[in-house]
Amino acid sequence: MDEKLIQFIWLYRYYSYTNLFTTTGNAILVRKTGSINLNQGPDFLGAQIQIDQINWVGNIEVHIKSSDFTKHKHQDDARYQQLILHVVWEDDLPLKDAYGNRVPTLELANLVPKILLNQYQVLMNATQKIPCETLLASIDDWVWRHWKEKLIAERFLQRTAELNETLKQVKGNWDLLIWALIAKYMGGKVNGDLFVAIIYSVPYKVWKKYSYNSIALEGLLMGQAGLLSQVGGDDFYQQLKREYKYLQYKYQLEKPKQPAQFLRMRPASFPTLRLSQLAEFMQKNPSLLSFFKQAHSIKAFQHLFTLTASGYWNTHYLFGETSGNMAKKTGNQLQYSLIINVVVRVLHLYGKTQNSNRYATQALQLLTALSAEQNKVLRIWAKNGILAYSAFDSQALIQLYENYCIQKKCLQCSIGNAILQKSVLKSTS
Repeated sequence: MDEKLIQFIWLYRYYSYTNLFTTTGNAILVRKTGSINLNQGPDFLGAQIQIDQINWVGNIEVHIKSSDFTKHKHQDDARYQQLILHVVWEDDLPLKDAYGNRVPTLELANLVPKILLNQYQVLMNATQKIPCETLLASIDDWVWRHWKEKLIAERFLQRTAELNETLKQVKGNWDLLIWALIAKYMGGKVNGDLFVAIIYSVPYKVWKKYSYNSIALEGLLMGQAGLLSQVGGDDFYQQLKREYKYLQYKYQLEKPKQPAQFLRMRPASFPTLRLSQLAEFMQKNPSLLSFFKQAHSIKAFQHLFTLTASGYWNTHYLFGETSGNMAKKTGNQLQYSLIINVVVRVLHLYGKTQNSNRYATQALQLLTALSAEQNKVLRIWAKNGILAYSAFDSQALIQLYENYCIQKKCLQCSIGNAILQKSVLKSTS
């Protein structure tokens, strides 16, 4: 038995509540289960119950065994001295208050449908990545619709809080924040942290000073990534290296310790190309926050993030190794990723800092208008018949997978709740 499951059963009244009695035979009528307490103290606050015609308003504590109250040392905590009911799976040790009086106790073991317990165990013991994947087809569309809206709101809050901490670290410099975010997602999972470290390793004023100079920008990025440390090399390599050595000495720059990674990566995503494309973006140098606030179409943002590596890379993926002649541009998937993970997040955070819903609405509209991402998580959902038609859908499904499915938080999930509820309805039909 799981204490979270008992809380769930109590909250949604998934027990036989007709002819309900305490362990001492007193009749109970539950008027209000109370709200879950997410902080220290009793599990449920503000509950309303009636015991033998007497109305009680107060707090309720939940345990697997009544003896857990003492085991958890709640008797020494003043917050637990005013309980109106102790809800347990098994009453193995009668609980008494500070005055020696029995605390009313409800034992649930014989009141809960066995089918609900069995269904819960199936979910908890599932080995597949989505515990309820065989039951997804039974979930109504309206459940999915409302749950996705909550997941998006949750994801916005979670990611906005993280971004706000970063904004504090860069002392409110929105352009630096945006540059670092773009660098992170251009670097991808493999080189994202390195790219961010590169942005922060060079003073912002230096980036701004050389924003007109493509060789300086590309040299700084490549050099700080540790890609200009070889002896020899072709003319372009030597040009970047000379520029970097000068700037490194002038500004006493220290390189990040982590190396750039190329293994198990498509050539189009090589850090050499991505850093060159990032240099082009930094050279565009618009007032980024102003642009984000004013642009309302996907095409406008796609144009901003259509980045082409410098001419040398038309015939190279690596320094000194020639390839077929082709301009190395950012593709649609990367452009969409930058809109979702940079523009949408920045707009939402800006709206919060300005106490304005306008930018949060704009961010939500972008998500709804954008095509869904394509990644491993979404392929897992698609395999199980759950398709994402927009970035709104895909972001909700990613949030669900990462924060509920993988962690098996089925009791906190609306889909898991609906599945368990169906099992209860079966048992009463």
